[in-house]
Amino acid sequence: MVRFPAAKSSSALETLTVRRGPAVYVTVGATALQNFVDAGVVAPVVATFLSNDAFTRIREKLLGDRRLDLMTAIYAEAAPASQFRLVRALYGRRISVGVLLGTGTAHIRPLIEAAAKAADLDINVRVVAPTDNILQTFAAMREVRALLTIPDRDLYTPETARYLLESAYRRNVGVIGFSTDLVRAGALATAFSTIDDVTTQLPSVVEAAGQGRVPAAGYPTNWRVDINDRIAQSLSLVIDDRLKALGNIPGATP
Repeated sequence: MVRFPAAKSSSALETLTVRRGPAVYVTVGATALQNFVDAGVVAPVVATFLSNDAFTRIREKLLGDRRLDLMTAIYAEAAPASQFRLVRALYGRRISVGVLLGTGTAHIRPLIEAAAKAADLDINVRVVAPTDNILQTFAAMREVRALLTIPDRDLYTPETARYLLESAYRRNVGVIGFSTDLVRAGALATAFSTIDDVTTQLPSVVEAAGQGRVPAAGYPTNWRVDINDRIAQSLSLVIDDRLKALGNIPGATP
């Protein structure tokens, strides 16, 4: 709270909305943002620690509402560009990367395609319909050497994630997870941002919103990597200290 000496925090929205004067609100998590929206507050809001998928679903319910122009977010997951940079560094060559999207995340396909091109990687993107089987869709992506996962509640449950990791391991396909939890569960690696990474970015976003310049929602600027050494070894990938230091880490030596 050092950067915001006048800030007030509360889990009860009513406590914050009775204050007088202009304010910029910061919500933590998807539930908090949904509660803010349901309360009908007309004020700038910066949503944090929720996925692009969750933020988009909440915004879709407000189509035509003037509050849309007052909403922005710093997503919880790292940008696709960061994930693809990690893939390129891990494999050290141009490979084919599979990407599974649900109907709720299909809107980021152009972003993914641009990020893959920038990293000099081939991609195979499949949009999985609600009636499709995610494992069968993945099985049809025969040429991919890595699979990038994107947070999508329609695609990834604890059960489907476990089966997907098992299938990928049998095929020697490295899974790039969207969280460190997936890396611990058996994914090859992930680019991720910590709480400190997000809060470091927060002041500039709040300041812009408070001045009437609500920025577009986006991914954390700062990120780092987590690598599963056991899975990397099984894929014959060489992991050195430079690769483990990949990312945009505040205070790190370039």
